[in-house]
Amino acid sequence: SFALTGSAEFSRRYIDGIQAVSKADIRRVADKYLRDSNATVVRMLPAETAKAAAAVPAAAEAGTIRKMELPNGLRILLRRDPKTPSVAITAAILGGLMAETDANNGISNLTAQMLLKGTKTRAERDIQGYVERLGGTIDAFSGFSLFGIKMTVLKPDLPATIDLLRDILGNSEF
Repeated sequence: SFALTGSAEFSRRYIDGIQAVSKADIRRVADKYLRDSNATVVRMLPAETAKAAAAVPAAAEAGTIRKMELPNGLRILLRRDPKTPSVAITAAILGGLMAETDANNGISNLTAQMLLKGTKTRAERDIQGYVERLGGTIDAFSGFSLFGIKMTVLKPDLPATIDLLRDILGNSEF
């Protein structure tokens, strides 16, 4: 609208610009920005398992991806990126479309969404509000082979965020 953009033609120019984007443009931008070097991976350890903490080494150098499995079967991918002040956490659960049938199609997406609807100690608004007050984001996702939760917060908020994630995954009310 003119009031927001200062141009009565903004919407038309915007749509024309989007329609002018080619597959080659998308490929060029994806090749430039969607790289392993731009990903951040975090480790999540159970609070009650001191041995697990000792069993999981930190990523020694930036960019190195470490894959490990805790004694309880939890697989962790960790990559340190000192260039960013944020931490991205993805709790991914095997499932998604590949595990669904005609009879239960959509169950992975429903399960992912329900994970954020509340726990024994937190209502949905408390979960969303808490992460937003930290300046972070939280989203449910589902795909072909996985579903789960993605969170991004600032590094100093990581311990509190791990506690929240533990509550969501371990005490969901649905």
